Amino acid sequence: MKLFKLIAGTAAVLALATPAQAQQPVTMNFDDLGRCTGTAMTSYGGWLALASGITCQTGAYSVISAQSTDNYLRSSGNMDWLFLNGPVVFNGLYASGYGSYYMDLMSGGNVVYTRSFYAMGSNVFVGPTTFGGQVDRVRIRLHQGYGVLGVDDISFTAQQSALPTNPVDELVNQPNATPEPATMLLVASGLGGVGALARRRKAAKK
Repeated sequence: MKLFKLIAGTAAVLALATPAQAQQPVTMNFDDLGRCTGTAMTSYGGWLALASGITCQTGAYSVISAQSTDNYLRSSGNMDWLFLNGPVVFNGLYASGYGSYYMDLMSGGNVVYTRSFYAMGSNVFVGPTTFGGQVDRVRIRLHQGYGVLGVDDISFTAQQSALPTNPVDELVNQPNATPEPATMLLVASGLGGVGALARRRKAAKK
């Protein structure tokens, strides 16, 4: 029983001593695709398009343009996509167009947050103002106006439960994969204590 308690105590100390990795926001700006005018976009960076007619656009088109550098997504006024790697916290995006729109954040097929916004030519930032929960789908709907929409710099934060696209690479390339010295010292101390207790019990039985 004492041996079990010592092992359990060592594990608890290690769990407290190992800091949790903070998830960093991801921004999709599509600039790594090169010149892509009119290229159909069905998936990119962990998302899957559910609406048809979404393309990658380089340079200004009508009243829409990129927020950063050259590339952005273009559609006839509606966009809809899933996050493939699990639920995320959606931080926002930049939209350009000419009209009024609705943005729906969804989880498990249900709308959990909706907001309206106007995009009159220039890029405007659109993000949740009163919601910070996890979602797996984002949908933008044209309400009134000219049927063209540009989206750029889609930002989200992946959650711990989200599975990496390549789990092996994700584990190998973790920035904190090497234990810190303090953690290694705790491990050594715990194992040393377990070994000493085992030797004492063995000697007592002789």
